[in-house]
Amino acid sequence: MTFNTLAASWTEVTSAVAAPLAVAATLLAGWWAWRAVVPHRKAIYKVEITPMLSSSHSGLAVTLGSDRLSHPHVATLFLTNTGNREIDVASFNSEPIDFDMNCRIVSVLASTSNQNRRVPPAAINGNALRVDPYVIHKGQSVAYKLLLDGANPRLDYRHNLSASLKEAKPAPNEQRLYILGSLGVLVVSVAMTMWAVRITENTSEDLKRFGKELEEVAEAQYQRGKRDQWQEERRREKAGEAAPPAPSAPASAGSPTPSASQTERR
Repeated sequence: MTFNTLAASWTEVTSAVAAPLAVAATLLAGWWAWRAVVPHRKAIYKVEITPMLSSSHSGLAVTLGSDRLSHPHVATLFLTNTGNREIDVASFNSEPIDFDMNCRIVSVLASTSNQNRRVPPAAINGNALRVDPYVIHKGQSVAYKLLLDGANPRLDYRHNLSASLKEAKPAPNEQRLYILGSLGVLVVSVAMTMWAVRITENTSEDLKRFGKELEEVAEAQYQRGKRDQWQEERRREKAGEAAPPAPSAPASAGSPTPSASQTERR
């Protein structure tokens, strides 16, 4: 009965663990397959703006050549392809992307790209940085470093892309879903941990009981073996006492053969 109980416990544990793992693996495989097959062209942008002068240092000034800047800022604009396909020239629909900084762009100080890719060409168009149609590869991130002159720079954009372009921060709904998903994962993890602890405790008790019964069986077998050995020795001793005497040597030729009465007297 112990063997059946232990086997049933391990079967239940294996089934309980394998079932959610199989479901999770199926969902994950389906999600990756969906991402791989369905094209998702999307990009994100982000801007970091740093003032070059503090209002407490009114005697300082920044100039570029003969151009004196009254409210100088350095801005770095990041544009990243986060989709699973490249954003090609056709995706621009023959129109550029205009990133309006709400102030005068004095100069493009630098432009860089990761993955050793070419940087999409960009030019100053009033208060906007105009990025011309160009291939933005999957995973490529482009950075444009700008010198601005304005009291309150902020970013706005216009485009006609056949792709999603969003600011690089979670939307409120995405944040809410992320929080709910995290809480759900936490609850499931705690429940699975408590269940695993309980299963481990039950399994440990079954193993202890199984080990104790094995010891009892081994002890019984040992005692039975000793008893059988003792009985065998006793049987052999009794068999030795009851054994007939060894036959005498045959009589020599010419010697009379003893009669039965003589044999009995002997």
